[in-house]
Amino acid sequence: MFTAVDDQGGLLFASSFTEDKLCYCSGCREEVIFKKGVINQPHFAHKRQSFCQYFSEGETSEHIKGKLLLYEWFKREKFKVKLELFIPELKQRPDLFINYKETRIAIEFQCSPISKKIIKKRTRGYIEKGIKVIWILGKKLKVSNKFTSQQYDYLSINKNGQYNLLQLNQDEQCLEIITNIRSSDKGIRFKKKFLPFESDKVAVEKTLNTQYLTKEAKMKRKSVEVKKLQHLSFYKDKRTRRFFELLYQNNLSIQTLPDVLFYSVSNEWLIRTFSYQWKLLIFLWINTLSYYEIITLKRLGRKVNSWKKENELIQYLLPYSEETNELLPFIEFLNVLSEVGFLKKVGELKWVRIKIEE
Repeated sequence: MFTAVDDQGGLLFASSFTEDKLCYCSGCREEVIFKKGVINQPHFAHKRQSFCQYFSEGETSEHIKGKLLLYEWFKREKFKVKLELFIPELKQRPDLFINYKETRIAIEFQCSPISKKIIKKRTRGYIEKGIKVIWILGKKLKVSNKFTSQQYDYLSINKNGQYNLLQLNQDEQCLEIITNIRSSDKGIRFKKKFLPFESDKVAVEKTLNTQYLTKEAKMKRKSVEVKKLQHLSFYKDKRTRRFFELLYQNNLSIQTLPDVLFYSVSNEWLIRTFSYQWKLLIFLWINTLSYYEIITLKRLGRKVNSWKKENELIQYLLPYSEETNELLPFIEFLNVLSEVGFLKKVGELKWVRIKIEE
């Protein structure tokens, strides 16, 4: 660790420490040792057999260098940044802590895999204390060509309600931002933005808060998709079994599926349930409604929650998700149903089922 406190509680930095006084861990208050080697950065370390629960000593060279690199960058750009600030109420010590425009931000630079449980616990803890947390990924965890569910828990949401993922490229001296994440018929697509460390805070904020418009939903090639579904119907796949049960229970077949089910929406990557299954659930539910009966956001939310309780629907539980974000794929699909004439929009987030003339 790069910071410690003296016996009066004053903050000490390893980079300027002169070895002329006792120093202590700011979390557990145990005495720590100052170390200054030829290869490693000057730092403080707990003595052997320490019982400190607030700070891990097993920092890699990548983590040490990256943390300092980020600290110097934020400091140069006049951010109010603190290194390894201990937060007593959380018993947590983020790598960096920033006060910016009356917003408290904890920066967690993560180089090694940790469990989803730990990620969510830390993230939720910060949120409950009114602290925004931004995870920045190191080499082992970063997105290369594919964005997968392993990175979902590290996502942050910008002020426009869109997801970003940050990762540090120390070799190129820049931040890489995975943004504009969306589903397509070829999997999950995204944009990768690069922010060199010469960038100023305005450029950082602009990049993080860029708003990407949802692209118009496109219909997949029905003939190709029907063949895929026919192939899946021959195998006892747990993920698709319930979909075929729903078809049978509602006197439907693969060939008689409504065309609208073959549309993909950009935020369906937020849903774990088989794509055709959750869209069929929506379609069947709407068919139970009276004509011109209003579907509101609250009503949609209640229905989605009931499907979750019945294990009909499983979503990725992202630490930063709010109800509106969790409903994005369903909202997009209702808008598709409006475009094809099955529903009619009667407000920003209101729809009604309309009677189709024979």
